[in-house]
Amino acid sequence: MLRRLRSIGLFALYQIIIVTGIVLLPFGMVATRMGVPFPFQRLLRLFAPSEASTDGR
Repeated sequence: MLRRLRSIGLFALYQIIIVTGIVLLPFGMVATRMGVPFPFQRLLRLFAPSEASTDGR
């Protein structure tokens, strides 16, 4: 029973996250056109450094 409740809860959370992303996408696109900067490039550099930043080994 507890396992089933956990599965249902995780599925509901997943669905809420998907719907939130779909709803917020147009706001992000409008904000980008208005010149509001988003720090995605800084975050990408933290988690996936480019090959240019390595010492060539």
